[in-house]
Parts: sequence; structure tokens; C-alpha cells
Amino acid sequence: MKNKLLLLAVVVIVGALLYYCFNIGSKSEDVSAAAGETYKLEYTPTLQAYGFTEPVILKAKPQRVVSLVHTPVLALHEMGIKQVAVPQAAMLEWPADLVKDAKLLNVSMNSNFDIESVIALEPDLVIVGYQSKDTYGKILDREKIPVYYVDAGHVVSYESIKELTDVLIKAFGSYYGQVQQIGSQNGRKKAGK
Repeated sequence: MKNKLLLLAVVVIVGALLYYCFNIGSKSEDVSAAAGETYKLEYTPTLQAYGFTEPVILKAKPQRVVSLVHTPVLALHEMGIKQVAVPQAAMLEWPADLVKDAKLLNVSMNSNFDIESVIALEPDLVIVGYQSKDTYGKILDREKIPVYYVDAGHVVSYESIKELTDVLIKAFGSYYGQVQQIGSQNGRKKAGK
């Protein structure tokens, strides 16, 4: 129970920080990819330790993401990345505008989960826990659906969630430069400069 509350608190904090960071300035920027622009999802140090070293390269900004794990949902939502399916959440309530258009998936019973229902949604990116590489990952790869693996499970460390959020911001955040600037300003304040 204590671990679930910690995870809930981390998810809420990350969501609030992303909301703050991405609501600075004008949102009228064109977020469409210029000709030849790609989106690169690097693997976090945590996942690199598990052998995930090659980044996932997308030819366009994803428009139909399926998240099979909780950790990236709020970050992607705050960045304006459309998610067509997200996992059901027992410990928190997803924002109404997110679940209005997203299918809620029961992923808690992995042995009963139907990956074909995900394929039927025609996603352009699926985010899956790294433990599912040899099961769902193989099926999605066979279908030529890009898969990005993340740290997942009952307990995910704060550091792992922070690393994932940084990767998502670098890949999809239209205000990444502003986020970097805020981070460097905070670093200077802590250093007393």
C-alpha cells in the first residue's frame, strides 16, 4: 500500500511539473514535423542496464499512442500526444479529457490481456513494460508497430520515472528549450549564483 501511494504521489508530481512547464508561453507553435524530421526515443540509463540500447526512431510525431503502463500517461498527455488507449488506474483518476477519447485497458492480469485489441487500434507507438518484450513486444514487432520499452511493475523508482519523463520531453516536448532553461536556472539558484 505504501509503495502504491508513493507511485501515485510521483505520478501526480510529474504531471503537475509537466503541466507547469508546458503551459509557459504560447501554444500556437506548429508542432508538426518538418520534412525529414524524426523523433528519437532514447533509452534511459535504467533500461540500458537491461540491454535496451538502440533508440526508437519515429518518422513522425505519434498520433495514436497506446500506453500499456501507467508511468508515461500523464507526461504524454501534458505534451499533447494523443493516446488512444491507457491502462485502467485504481489508485488515481486520469484527466477527463484524456479518457474521453482513450480506451481504458485492463492490463493488471497480463495472462488474460488481449494484445490483438491493441493492434486493432492501429497505434503508431506502443509503450510497454520491458518485461513484456518477449511476449507483446514480439507480436507488435511482427506487426511493424514501433514499441518503446519502459521500467514498469508494482514499484518503479522515482529516478526511473524522472529519466523516462526527460526522454519524453526531449522527444516530443515542443517547449523543451524552455524546460532546459528552467532547469538551468534552478541549478544556478541551488548553487547560490
